[in-house]
Amino acid sequence: MSSSPHYRPRRPQQGALYRVLLDQLETFLAERGAGPDPVRGYLRPEVRKTFEDYLECGVLRFGFARLRCQSCRNERLLALSCRRRGLCPSCQAAWADWLTDEVLPDVAYRQWVLTIQKWVRVFFRHDGGLFKALSRILNDLLCDWMQVILGRGDRRPAVLYCDQTFGTLLAHHPHQHLLISDGAFTRDARFVSMPRLRTKDLPALTEALRKRVLLMLTRRGKVSSATRRSMLGWPHSGFHLDASVRVPHGRRSRLRKILCYLFRHPFHAEGIVYQPETGKILYRAKKRHGLPKRNFHVFDAVEFLAALSDHIPHRRRHQERYYAALHHSTVPAFRRPPASRVQPSPGTWQTRAGDVGQSTYGACTRPIL
Repeated sequence: MSSSPHYRPRRPQQGALYRVLLDQLETFLAERGAGPDPVRGYLRPEVRKTFEDYLECGVLRFGFARLRCQSCRNERLLALSCRRRGLCPSCQAAWADWLTDEVLPDVAYRQWVLTIQKWVRVFFRHDGGLFKALSRILNDLLCDWMQVILGRGDRRPAVLYCDQTFGTLLAHHPHQHLLISDGAFTRDARFVSMPRLRTKDLPALTEALRKRVLLMLTRRGKVSSATRRSMLGWPHSGFHLDASVRVPHGRRSRLRKILCYLFRHPFHAEGIVYQPETGKILYRAKKRHGLPKRNFHVFDAVEFLAALSDHIPHRRRHQERYYAALHHSTVPAFRRPPASRVQPSPGTWQTRAGDVGQSTYGACTRPIL
């Protein structure tokens, strides 16, 4: 038993968000179900399902897996997860573990952040397909740029995109995070590193991106040709690319932290202060960013849940996308071996599939083991 890792069970019932949902979810569903909101529209089924499943996530009475130590045969219970996107901190972090352990090759990476012009952000609230179009534009631009720098057109980087819709105080702020290998792979899976990033490249990339994005919005009927020409003449474009964060080769723990940041939930859990007597919530973010110049906001409880519901992904709409060397059509010769293929050593915990159905057991427990 001494060689096995210590397991600390999650206790979501002790969190402020759990208490808010327990007290105010029925009121929120009744108000939103009465009719469409002028800004948010009708209540989406996935919003209701995500909130309801969060109340069952990590609670033993709603389902668990039984773990058995191979050496001493002692057993423990592991509560099942809700596996919902956009709200549960535990389930969001499980995605980062899978990418770190099984998908991303062990090379250097660079995090890119794309911020778009404020005037066009409203289109992303009502048309989720714009995120996919935006990621394709940025992927083509960055891949072409990297191939020019490396001097070969057949080298492909590993590219991961993640859409985010929230700002510091849960306001609607669509932007994209990218994790791109700081180099590219050849056809025989050999990695070629990029030279040092030149500061003069970022303004040129941003300007090219602005032109392509505005052209895409014009073709989709979001802005007129006259508006596009006017916006191209603005001295401050409103588009911004940041590539200041680099993860060196071999720093897998730091890479996991970056992935957790990319796939994070929209709120700061420790910043929620719930007052059941008044139904008010004081939400305090970690830092100030943008406008307004403060790091807190006072919500009505129902208003707070409505703000959270804005950032729950639509059903069957991807938050993350894989391009170039990470695309499913690429032969994954460089990928890390899946952790599931590694045979457990004595003293580790194993699961007993007899506690749940054989066909669904792996799907239920994969995010939490």
